[in-house]
Amino acid sequence: MDQTPVRPDGMAIQPRDVGQILTDAFEVYRRNWQTLVSVAAVVILPLALISYFVQHALRHTTVVTGAGNTVVISAPAFWRSVGASLVFAFLTFFAWSVLAGAITRAVASEAAGLETDVAASYRFGLARIWPILLVGLLVGLSIACGFVLFVIPGIFLLTRLAVAIPVLVVEDRRGTEAMKRSWNLVTGRSWPVLGTLVLAWLLVGVVNSLLTLPFSGTWFLQGIMSAIASVITLPFSVLVSVILYMDLRARRENLTTATLQRDLQASAA
Repeated sequence: MDQTPVRPDGMAIQPRDVGQILTDAFEVYRRNWQTLVSVAAVVILPLALISYFVQHALRHTTVVTGAGNTVVISAPAFWRSVGASLVFAFLTFFAWSVLAGAITRAVASEAAGLETDVAASYRFGLARIWPILLVGLLVGLSIACGFVLFVIPGIFLLTRLAVAIPVLVVEDRRGTEAMKRSWNLVTGRSWPVLGTLVLAWLLVGVVNSLLTLPFSGTWFLQGIMSAIASVITLPFSVLVSVILYMDLRARRENLTTATLQRDLQASAA
C-alpha cells in the first residue's frame, strides 16, 4: 500500500479512489493468497461439509416401520429449500464473522507496519467472534428492515454501515458504537463507498459463477464448488472493506501508521 512520510509520528496512509481501493485489495490478495485461502479453508470447508449433510438430511427422511422395513420419504420441496437456505445462511454468516476478524486484523497490522502474525490474527478473530456476530446481526437486521421499506433505505443503510466490522476490530468499538462510527466515517462519501461495494460484489459474483455454473447439474459437486468459491472470494470481500475503512479514516482524520498501531495495540489488550 502506498504510504508517504509527512509527520514525525508515522507515515500518512493516502486516500484512494474506487479503482485504487480495488487494486490494493487485489495486490494484498496476490501477495498473501496462500495464507488467505488457507485461513478461509480452515473455516469454510468443514462448515460446508456440515451444511451438505444437514441439507441431505432435510431432503429425505428415513423411517423404520414396525416390520423392520426402511422407508425413505422425500421432504416437501418448499420446506427442503427453506431449511437448506437457513443452514447455508447461518454457516456462511459464522464463517464470514471469523474471517472478518482475522483478515481485518492481519491487513490492518500490515498497513500499520507491524509484523503480521496470521495465527495471532486468527486467534483474535475467534476471540472476538461474539462481538462480531452481534454487530453483524445488528447491521443485517437494520439493512433488512431498510429493504422492507421500499429498498432505497436498505441500500442507504448498507452503505453507511459498510465498515462497522473493521471499526470493531481495529478500534474495539462494539455493538451500536461500531455502527455509529461507521455511519460517521461514511457520511459525505456514500456514493464512492456504494460504488466500491457494488464493483467488488460484481467481481465476486463473476468468479463464483465461473466456478459453480459448470456443475449446476450435480447437486453435490455444486455444493463443493460453492464452498471452494467462497474460500477464494470471501477474503477479497473482507479486504475491500478493510481498505475502504482505512481510506475513510485517511480522508477524515489524516490517518497515520502510528495512529493505526496505537489503535491495534489498544484493541488487543
